[in-house]
Amino acid sequence: PLQRVALWINGVINLYGTNLGTERVVKFA
Repeated sequence: PLQRVALWINGVINLYGTNLGTERVVKFA
């Protein structure tokens, strides 16, 4: 469940691109 959501989020980040992806990851972390 959680792992599947994490993979989905990772895919969305890849689609958004490196800049937006990294910013969102940093905010989450």
